[in-house]
Amino acid sequence: MIIQGMRDPISDSKSTVAMLKEHCAGFIVKELDAGHCPPDELPDEVNSIIREWIVNQRSKLPAVSFK
Repeated sequence: MIIQGMRDPISDSKSTVAMLKEHCAGFIVKELDAGHCPPDELPDEVNSIIREWIVNQRSKLPAVSFK
C-alpha cells in the first residue's frame, strides 16, 4: 500500500499514482490532499487508512488453533 500526498512538490504524484495503478495489479494506492509527508500533515487520516488495511490483512489470514 502507498499513501500518496497529491500536492507533493518533490515528486510528480499524478504520474506516480498512474504508474503504480498500471503496473502493480492489486496494489492499494490511497491519494490524499497532502504534500510530501502525509503522516505529518494528516496523521488521523493516515492512521485510519493503516488501521483499516491491517484489519483487512488479518481477515485474510487462516485461522490458527493453539493447543
